[in-house]
Amino acid sequence: INMAADRGAFIDQSQSLNIHIAEPTMNKLSSMHFYAWKKGLKTGMYYLRTRPAADPIKFTVD
Repeated sequence: INMAADRGAFIDQSQSLNIHIAEPTMNKLSSMHFYAWKKGLKTGMYYLRTRPAADPIKFTVD
């Protein structure tokens, strides 16, 4: 968020900001959005990336 805010001064419109949070909660997302707003970002979040719901087991069949 800090680097996106630093770049924002040189961007006329907005930028795609991808946020990676391992375990997002409503509290974390709200805090992140308000922080981005206070830093002056034009777009709070474009995509939210999380961990997959399942962790696949790797195996082979002989």
